[in-house]
Amino acid sequence: MMASRSFSAQVLITFGARVVTALGSIAIMVAAARLLGPTGKGAYSYLVTLVGLGTQLGNFGVGTGNLYFAARDRAATGRLLVATLLVAGVAGAACYLLLLLASAAELRLIPYEAAQLPLIALAIAAGLCWTLGQNLLVGIGAVARYNALAMAYAALLMSGMMAMFALGHQSSSAFAVVMLAAGLTVTFLLSHHLTRGCGHVARFDADLTGRLLRYGFSVYVSQTVMFFLVKSDLFMVQYYRSAEELGLYSVATDALQALLQIQAVVNMLMFPRLAAIEDDKVRLQGTRRLFLRAALAFALVLIVTVPLAGYLVGAVFGESFRPAAPALILIVPGAAALALASILQNHLGASGRVQEMVHGPMAALVVNLALCQWLVPEWGISGAAVASTCGYFVLLAVVVTKTIGVGRGSAAR
Repeated sequence: MMASRSFSAQVLITFGARVVTALGSIAIMVAAARLLGPTGKGAYSYLVTLVGLGTQLGNFGVGTGNLYFAARDRAATGRLLVATLLVAGVAGAACYLLLLLASAAELRLIPYEAAQLPLIALAIAAGLCWTLGQNLLVGIGAVARYNALAMAYAALLMSGMMAMFALGHQSSSAFAVVMLAAGLTVTFLLSHHLTRGCGHVARFDADLTGRLLRYGFSVYVSQTVMFFLVKSDLFMVQYYRSAEELGLYSVATDALQALLQIQAVVNMLMFPRLAAIEDDKVRLQGTRRLFLRAALAFALVLIVTVPLAGYLVGAVFGESFRPAAPALILIVPGAAALALASILQNHLGASGRVQEMVHGPMAALVVNLALCQWLVPEWGISGAAVASTCGYFVLLAVVVTKTIGVGRGSAAR
């Protein structure tokens, strides 16, 4: 009974922390829109997307591996920390080389000066240290510390960005410095807690590092494809259209991210419960209940958002962003489909069918990219929204088919 109450308390606290950090992200987006205008907002959103891309490409599934190995052997935490920092450093250096080559080739996708690239690469490395290392805290049961550091990171990022916005600094270098400082600060606090506070010995272990990378790779492939699926439209708008349109479209993608953040919290809390169920039919019943409840909730979101899109965009982001309303209307159904698909992806992972998690995102990415090539040059941000929504519904259709297959297979057994 006590263990159940403790788990429930951790669930509520973690959910509350996620809500706080999500509100912080929304506050930053709104401040960027109101203080910087469409062009400055676009520059900020694009840098965040680029750093997020580097973080996704460089994580190699280590975050998931950290959770797994720390939970199985707490004595390995110090060695896992060293492996995490090493992976983050190597990934940051690799990202710098890629950025340098892309900049030298004068690709429009990298609209930065050579002097800005080291800061961006360092921001990526610092972000990796924190995002991968935080799972060690969850693995050893330090959930309160995990939530405290997560909120500290959000507070540092928000205060730093607000200061930059208020001072009128619209350069990507200024934004990268804030991201770097926030990442390094929480990484130091994390390392200090694990080594000094918990007494874990930090040393390099080649065998454990190898097992960590092998374990996380299958998850890494699926997460990377999913990242490209969610961000490809933003890259296409950057490539084909103007900086102002990119800023307008970022409003629609902000709404998508808000819905995904909410669903991600639910998925994170449900995953261990689903994974603990041995009977596939019982697990599928739990997933279906969650899916139906989420579908009802997202239907209500659509009912409110579609007729009020213009007013909501103007009231939240400012009148200069009102032209983004049509794109918002077009992408919200896709955001709902993407969130619902994530529930079923979660089910596949909890069922041990990790390799199949890449099939839906891959099919959706192909559709999204093909439609973006056709629609974005002609129709701008509305075309990008249509392409994304079509891709997300393809994803939903594929994972619905796969989860129904799981149910039939279980019934046959």
